[in-house]
Amino acid sequence: MHDDRISEQGAWVVLGGVHLLNRTAPRRPDEPIVLVRVPPQEVYRPATTVIIRWNGLGLCPTDALRLGGARLGSTRIDGGGLFPEAIAGPALRGLVGAEAATGLVPLCYLAEHASGSYHAYAQIRFHPEDACFVRTTREPVGPGPVEELRWLEPVLTAHAESSTALNNHLRYFRKHFSGTELEFKYTLDPAPDIWAASMELLKALRDGELEGCRPEYREEFQIHYTENHLFDVIGPEPDIGYASFIPTVTAGHVLKRKWFTEDAFARREELTLGLDIAPNRFKAYLSEELGLQVRAMPPFQRVRYDIQCESMRTGHVYGIFLDRCSLLAAPEVVLSQCELEYLRSRSVLGHDQDEVLSEMERIDDWLRGYVSARGWATQHTFYSKRSFLREAVALRPELAPPTSSPSLTVPTQWGSVMTTTASKPHNEDSGTGASAVAEETLAGAEGDEEASEEQLAGVPAAALAEAERPLTLELADLLTGSTMVRRLPSLIRRTISTAVFALRSAATGLQGLVGYGRDLLRTGLYLDDWERFANEAAGQRLDRGTIAPRRPKHIDLRQVTFC
Repeated sequence: MHDDRISEQGAWVVLGGVHLLNRTAPRRPDEPIVLVRVPPQEVYRPATTVIIRWNGLGLCPTDALRLGGARLGSTRIDGGGLFPEAIAGPALRGLVGAEAATGLVPLCYLAEHASGSYHAYAQIRFHPEDACFVRTTREPVGPGPVEELRWLEPVLTAHAESSTALNNHLRYFRKHFSGTELEFKYTLDPAPDIWAASMELLKALRDGELEGCRPEYREEFQIHYTENHLFDVIGPEPDIGYASFIPTVTAGHVLKRKWFTEDAFARREELTLGLDIAPNRFKAYLSEELGLQVRAMPPFQRVRYDIQCESMRTGHVYGIFLDRCSLLAAPEVVLSQCELEYLRSRSVLGHDQDEVLSEMERIDDWLRGYVSARGWATQHTFYSKRSFLREAVALRPELAPPTSSPSLTVPTQWGSVMTTTASKPHNEDSGTGASAVAEETLAGAEGDEEASEEQLAGVPAAALAEAERPLTLELADLLTGSTMVRRLPSLIRRTISTAVFALRSAATGLQGLVGYGRDLLRTGLYLDDWERFANEAAGQRLDRGTIAPRRPKHIDLRQVTFC
């Protein structure tokens, strides 16, 4: 919780030899420890992350002590003069001596607690302009006057316990909900200039308008410009979602997959890097290598500006992304969104992952007010790129990429056949207009009788020709109920539905047959190697006892048939 009495409690930047962090040399009682008194830098107490800008510290009282307790001296040093070029400045060298100053670095940020003890924040990055610190103490340590250094031993111990994370670049990050994307979306209408909007939003975070949050240290803004070749994954059922190929700067593609049936807040996500696949092989790769049933969607260009927002209280980092997606074949078809997504957490202490969700809701409340005040959106949604592309194709079927599906021959109740080819319907519309009227007239009111000459008299000749041409549609259209199928005469429509049902049933039966065969083979292997079977079965038990099952004396199968 935020403490309004922060200014009443002391805060220091503690300086010492870098070997105290990486333990490359033993501690010596005569080496210096420097206490630089600074204005409190936390947004909350205790925080998780603390960022210090050297030039913002002003004139700081500075005391140099030896580890053994003797005082070396005192002075006042301007914050900007502590580490010019990330090297101890003249004032520090004069205070501790030239030899000791060469290895002098910020060890930690020390914050006094109301109890008289101290919280410590280990230095994880520092530069001539600033430094970043992350908390390493769960509870305050080392009660007593700061110059007595009672806190030093527990602080160095805490650092050593997390040294792998703290002493390696960016290894203090962790990710909750690994493999799952958590995201709120705002569809911006009217769409703003997303560059200007991003700069304005970034400034609001810098100015502290979102309480407890600041732009992520040295990663506050990113630019992305990508081409996306997205495929709607329509089967098998466990894999429904989308797969998108994204060209990389060097060579090859990244494959981004998301699993979801309906647009949602949480979706499984997976990236596969370094795929060397030509664009004309995208669909084949998904179908043949991954076993997916897919439908190509219109490729689009995505411009995205990422603002990285970090909670100083928890260390959780969230992305606020403003993007603009436009179809390559129709640049006027545009989707512009603002997205809020959980990215990662900067912490060595760990947090309950449910805290990510509650904090994300708080940030979303602020973001909703921000975009609403500017007239861009009023409520968050989960509207996905897949939904955008589906709707674009529904409105303008000519935008759908060409496909090459095999023809389908469907038996009819008359004993004849109807063949549907792989081309797209010509001049397909939403079901209204002269062509639709012609089809309905030719089919008759119920789809079972022929139209009379009187009924055909008012129908344009071009529309009649269009209605009488051979029916062409994709197999994928049959499975998804396209506009063309809805406009077929009802009898043929019922026949197609029956055929599709039969195809699906056959596919399900084949899948079950393969599964049973696999299980039978595995059972045979287990019976052939009883010890392996027993060991694997034991590993799945909830109650892990000590009694090992004996090898069976007799196995008998009766009245078993396999067709």
